[in-house]
Amino acid sequence: MISYKCPNCSAEMVVHSSGDLVCPYCGAKENFSDAELAGYKAFRIHMLEYLKACADADPDPDKTDRMWDRAEHLSLKSKDGEDVVISYLYKAKEGQVTSYFTRYNVIYHFPKTFNNHTDITDERALHGNLTSRAINGLSKLNYPQADLKHLEKCFPQYQGTIDLDDKSLLLIFKKPEEFYPLELFGALSKEHVAWIISRLENICCVLEYSGLVHGDIKPDSICINPRTHEAMLFGAWWDISEKKKSLLPGANKDLVDLRKTAKMILGYDADLKKDSFERFLSEKPTHDAYKDFENWDKVIEDAFGGRRFTKMNF
Repeated sequence: MISYKCPNCSAEMVVHSSGDLVCPYCGAKENFSDAELAGYKAFRIHMLEYLKACADADPDPDKTDRMWDRAEHLSLKSKDGEDVVISYLYKAKEGQVTSYFTRYNVIYHFPKTFNNHTDITDERALHGNLTSRAINGLSKLNYPQADLKHLEKCFPQYQGTIDLDDKSLLLIFKKPEEFYPLELFGALSKEHVAWIISRLENICCVLEYSGLVHGDIKPDSICINPRTHEAMLFGAWWDISEKKKSLLPGANKDLVDLRKTAKMILGYDADLKKDSFERFLSEKPTHDAYKDFENWDKVIEDAFGGRRFTKMNF
């Protein structure tokens, strides 16, 4: 596992293209120690081997499994006394909730004291409420009939809930094996940030079509398949809202968060005076995701000469 905490705000730091560690939230910078740099390079090598192995017609299990040799393990007990072991490559914490990115799932751990903005205090009712809200949030997604990009693959599926012996809760979503947390990849070049923006614009259009505001788009709620340029949106599906009920200033929050996310993984502040790509990130988004996607299409043509597949190198 690769994980570096900011000494100022304790957020996860990302690896800048310069080789330094940079906090995407407060801007703090740190240098790698020799041991950390060696560990990071080893991670990149394992990732490259893993992607190459997955691309083979007959993948070598030793190479595909090697990526998970670096996994960390968390042992818990279910309410029924069963052992629950989480093997994860990356974890993040937002408020009271900790998320674990495993080989086939994203798991959210809610403490027994979790406050979900309701008057529910009974443990069983609270857990049922969290689960039903997450399932209900995902069930509200609608897709245009002419969905040629199969955008349903950009969103997770609910898999299950586990009550733990300490009265906390695990909420589990499916994740394809070949998808990894965006945070793991450090700072990326403009070409790679551009294809991530394209996927997030697609996702925002689905949310717009469904009349929803996700409200939790950020680097550690996004998983990407670096081989195919696909992306998935995880995050707080138990806490989404309907756009028609949102206050006007927050109605385009997802488009604002899209830009914040892009700037975080880009590793530097976009400048209004520079090219159309950076101006897009610096300017306020439109109120409508469809119009925003139309504007982004123009940026793709102007800044990159059209859509070109750029292979991610490690």
